[in-house]
Amino acid sequence: MLSLFNNQRPYTILILIVVMLATRIPFLFLENIHLGSTYWSLNFLNIKISMFLTMLIVFGQALWINYLFTDANFFEDRTVVPALVWILLSAFDEGFLVLGFPVMSSTLLLVMMHILMKIKGSMISPQSCFQLGLMVGALSVFHPISIIVMPFFVVIIYTFNTKGIREYLLFFMAMSMTFFWAWSYVFLNDLSLKWINRLINNSGLPLYSISIEEIIAWSVVSLFIIGGMVGMFLLMRSAFTKKKKNIKSILMLFFSFSLVCLLSKDWDLSNIMMCLIPASMMISVALLIIHKRKIANFLFITFVLGSFATIVTKWIVSF
Repeated sequence: MLSLFNNQRPYTILILIVVMLATRIPFLFLENIHLGSTYWSLNFLNIKISMFLTMLIVFGQALWINYLFTDANFFEDRTVVPALVWILLSAFDEGFLVLGFPVMSSTLLLVMMHILMKIKGSMISPQSCFQLGLMVGALSVFHPISIIVMPFFVVIIYTFNTKGIREYLLFFMAMSMTFFWAWSYVFLNDLSLKWINRLINNSGLPLYSISIEEIIAWSVVSLFIIGGMVGMFLLMRSAFTKKKKNIKSILMLFFSFSLVCLLSKDWDLSNIMMCLIPASMMISVALLIIHKRKIANFLFITFVLGSFATIVTKWIVSF
């Protein structure tokens, strides 16, 4: 079954579209769907229109992730497994079904990953540092605890053989500009950003009331992520410099935003699962690095069927 997705022929895109529709369309027929506290959402849109637009965005994100994975040359085969993994993972929580903060934050993180993985040569450009600062600043305005990722990005910039201080200054300048823009907007419109209050009130160890089915599902996903982490360390052994930097960037993004998740209190689960973007690439590595076909197919089928079982269970509970 894995070989069916281990190419980029037109029929694989058709299969991805079918999977996207199969994991989202059933929720359109629910009248009292529980979307959680998405913090920021486009409430002026009809719920069905919002869900349809989100389907298009998430599918675009899946193709984007797949493009970055293929362009990184982690494996010789051109595959659509990363796109499939993201489509399934993003359907685990109802917060990703509508336009809101979960979709916005995952898009910002995907932009960060694109900037890092498209760096040409061994050194990061000042433009890339400035763009990263804008993305981190924008995310921190909406989710204040995200500001703790700054040291991780300083390390990322350092790993790209940065010798001067210009790149660091541009990164921090871009972050500051984002805050100034936000404060200017709320001041001119007589609003209140309440950023410091949200930073204090929503920082801490989170406690979630989740079902036993969700615990099992996320535990299995965690095992695949750990397997992908091990696989990436194995890939770094024989990788050339560019591939090593891509792997380090993915791992650093995952660790930094996992820390954000662990320190985000009183937030809906979907709002803090930003680490799923790099995690989807790690899971793809776990599924593709195994050379024994029977084991690889077994793990792939387990992940796909387990994901569908989780999504169907959510639909039944919401019905």
